[in-house]
Formats: sequence, structure tokens, C-alpha cells
Amino acid sequence: WSPDGKYLYYLTPRELKRIPVTISEGIETGTEELVARFSGHFQFDLHPDGRVLIMGAPIRKGSEVTLIKNVAGRLSQ
Repeated sequence: WSPDGKYLYYLTPRELKRIPVTISEGIETGTEELVARFSGHFQFDLHPDGRVLIMGAPIRKGSEVTLIKNVAGRLSQ
């Protein structure tokens, strides 16, 4: 879940997606959104402010690490 409770994040074999969720007298979902594509095995977490997505994978010597800031802002563009 996103920190604000508005989105449910989930992994498919090659993508990280999110779907808007509204809970009132029932559960309503919106259209899923692609957050990231990747190859290999990944884990992810959101910073408590919801602006930073942290994705982790096994790191090999000489590998690059990418930090994505303001994920929510990028998705709304």
C-alpha cells in the first residue's frame, strides 16, 4: 500500500504496477498504472512520504544503483 492508502502496489514477473483503491462502503479500483519495468528479481519499498521508490536486486561488483525520486510526481506527468 502507498503511505497515503490511495494505491496498492504489486509485482508481475517483469513490472511493478499500482492501482488506485477507494474504500468506502465497498472497495473500488481504478485503472492500473505501470511504475517500472525490470528484468530479474526485484523487491521494492516506498519511503513513508511516498515520493521515493526503493527497488532492490542482488548487486554484483561494478553494478550501478539508480535512485528514483518523486515517483508519484513522475506518474502524474
